[in-house]
Amino acid sequence: MVFKQVQSLPFPPLSVSIDSYQHSSGLMLHVAPIKGPISHAYIVVPTETFNDMGLPHTLEHLIFLGSKNNPYRGYLDQVAARCLTTGTNAYTMDDHTCYYITTAGQQGLLTILPLLLDYVLHPTLTDENFVTEIYHIDGEGREQGVVYCEMLGRENTEKDLLDLNVNAVLFPNTGYSKASGGLTPDIAKLDNNMIRDYHKSMYHPSNMSIVLLGQIDVKKVFQCLDKVSIASPDIPFTLPWTDPIPPLLEDVSKVCTFPSEDSSVGTVCLGWRGPTIDDFKTIAALCVLFRYLHETSASPIQRRFVEREDPLASSAYFSIKNSKITGIVLEFTGVPTNRDSDEDSESGDSDESDSEDESDEEDDEESEGDESDSDDENDLYVPNSIKKRLMKLLVKIRDNGFSEGPDIINKTILREGVKFLESIEDDPSEAILGLLFPDLIFPGNRLPTQRVQQQEIFQELLSKPTQFWLDLLDKWLIKQPIVEVIMKPDTEMAKKMTEETQRKISERVEKLGPVELQKLKTRLEECIKENHKPIPDTIVFPDIPSPSTIPILPVESTIFLPVANASSSKKAQKSERLEKIPHFYFSEGLTNFPFPVQLVNVETQFVHFKIIFDISNLPVELRPYLVLFQELILETALELPGDKKPIFVPHTEVALQLNSQVVSVENGVGFDNRGFSASCIPDLFYFYFLSEKDKVDQVCSWIIKILFYTVFPKSRISSMVSNLLSDVSEDLRDANAVLGALYAFALEPTHTKNEVAISTFTQKKFLTKIKKGLKSNNTQSNTKKSRGKKKMQRVVVDELSETEVRENLEKIRTYLLADEGRVFAQISKPFDVASPLRQLQEHWKKAIHIRTHPKIQNNNNN
Repeated sequence: MVFKQVQSLPFPPLSVSIDSYQHSSGLMLHVAPIKGPISHAYIVVPTETFNDMGLPHTLEHLIFLGSKNNPYRGYLDQVAARCLTTGTNAYTMDDHTCYYITTAGQQGLLTILPLLLDYVLHPTLTDENFVTEIYHIDGEGREQGVVYCEMLGRENTEKDLLDLNVNAVLFPNTGYSKASGGLTPDIAKLDNNMIRDYHKSMYHPSNMSIVLLGQIDVKKVFQCLDKVSIASPDIPFTLPWTDPIPPLLEDVSKVCTFPSEDSSVGTVCLGWRGPTIDDFKTIAALCVLFRYLHETSASPIQRRFVEREDPLASSAYFSIKNSKITGIVLEFTGVPTNRDSDEDSESGDSDESDSEDESDEEDDEESEGDESDSDDENDLYVPNSIKKRLMKLLVKIRDNGFSEGPDIINKTILREGVKFLESIEDDPSEAILGLLFPDLIFPGNRLPTQRVQQQEIFQELLSKPTQFWLDLLDKWLIKQPIVEVIMKPDTEMAKKMTEETQRKISERVEKLGPVELQKLKTRLEECIKENHKPIPDTIVFPDIPSPSTIPILPVESTIFLPVANASSSKKAQKSERLEKIPHFYFSEGLTNFPFPVQLVNVETQFVHFKIIFDISNLPVELRPYLVLFQELILETALELPGDKKPIFVPHTEVALQLNSQVVSVENGVGFDNRGFSASCIPDLFYFYFLSEKDKVDQVCSWIIKILFYTVFPKSRISSMVSNLLSDVSEDLRDANAVLGALYAFALEPTHTKNEVAISTFTQKKFLTKIKKGLKSNNTQSNTKKSRGKKKMQRVVVDELSETEVRENLEKIRTYLLADEGRVFAQISKPFDVASPLRQLQEHWKKAIHIRTHPKIQNNNNN
């Protein structure tokens, strides 16, 4: 056997070990036997580039087009199709390229893995494939090629320009400052020999790792890899990323423009150098600090920049770039390009609670950190405008400590730990890869480190004093040089680019002439013909694995029907149908539970609650409010029942409590909801709550609080509408999002369905009407006047009053809760956790009683 085991590192969250093996060629193999039906394979190649030709990216594309042992285009895809997989794929990042495959069960993986590795190590890299896949000029003088066109469609988007420019100023004169995907002017300078040489310089077995995740027999892996020639080539080889990265010595600010029809919002991005990639404990501590600073609407950065009536951004979030020296990035999206001179101070609008003192308390919370805005530059696109505001906030925290109290950081550490476990449960392969990659990419022994044992790191962080965290803030965010990239939309840029492209084509056609253009056309046709030669009939394809070989996780499911509301005939019909489903057991119901519930026992570390409402008959006039409703109901204040009067809970306090007691909460129109679209069953509206096992009763209580007791103050509506309008502008720059919206309109000619109502086209007009109404000094009186004065009709059409908005949001809630026949709940829990049905039932019945009892209802409306 040419593989030998070199390490076994425990990974406690999944009760497995990550076993590492080394091949005699230097190739590393890491295996984690994760339970479940899915198996994953990743071939990781650290790559470094020193120009903008896109060598890592172009090579990645050519890899899939044939190997020296299997030089047939499409052969790999046909084999993959017979391995219970969705196909082979790959991606290129700044410092590595990763080829991956996902299969159902291990049999298909053992078949496709050696073939994929053979393609990676021994690609054909033919000139004909280069022409069609990378770059060519066609018979009409246009620049073409799959990679060229891909980057042509990406390189001038806001996101790609932002990434490229942040890397350029944060890591100047390094591989990170270059475009690993390639820039079109430089791709045009490539030739195939450059790509061949790049493969020789990077794709050495001693520079590669294979990661396998799933229920895979490692001995069978060794046997299948024996089929591949993995011997080290006899050529000089130097590992990438061995050169030191020069220090960043001073602040840098850069303004960049990008083409956009909408010029209302852009992006401001701030960056810092972080610790080295091997300092994983400091990285973990920074992740905790950033979660405190940005996670919820009560977080300091959100309150300062986002959760206000005149938002300075629609979102703000930190991320850590796992480069050789990490990069810390704080991105402000949806930053308005035009602001009124008096917009930078809070308007002091009431939260409309029934108590004046409580309203003032909420206003004070929303205003916190904004009192010095009058001294700041109103134009957010002037260099350092956002940065100065941020520095004032960070310095204030450093000097005064955490306003929420000294225990806030320990609460955040605990939450970081819980969110880590959630990420593992959501996608264990992605979670493990995120921990492994930093140790596989950069020079070293390419073995997993204690980085994977995150829970131990969190335990250690719990012992750190408050000053440790303030010093961390000071060292990495206040005293480090800061880079700033400002992305400003330009409505004329796209037109100029189109004109320039047409000019170049005309010049090229004239320069080449008919004879050369015909030669180019003929050459392209020859390449296409060569690349699409049929696979010989003598080639034998593998058998398709039997589905019976796929491991299945244990599941027990019971569906309860409300006894009082289900006729015996319907019960019998449903029972007969459901009992045919494997692993499902049917029950007649839970006495007096108001709606059907599915209870699922499964291997999970949490308790999952999903409450689903049928909104297929929601009145048409309420449907456009669904986006605002879904965003607002999770980010607003509460009015809880009290003995004498309702108890008002400001939205910041709601956010803090919810964050400490509920692992995750989300909602939306349909499943796979993306704000302005719902690709699956848009006639449903769902709420999802994730609970730790020992906090089930608290989460049941939160389900009721959010469904029954949320209120919609003007200040929260105003803030949410402004941020949603910014999101609409950004969505309209996304071709896929625009295509989805057009698709919704095309499929629904009456334009009355939810898909149309929540689309960006509908929401842009609708939210603008709400924003206009909220800004009116006296919208209600204007609306009344419009009934008697024809000249005031424009106000009613163009604006939606605050009162009307609040009433319609409440009507959606009323619709959801009015008929329990439209409700279905699904609860998933670990096998060893008692059923939470009784707890949810008790909370629900109490809330319904309060909602329908006249005396209590009157008390709530006093």
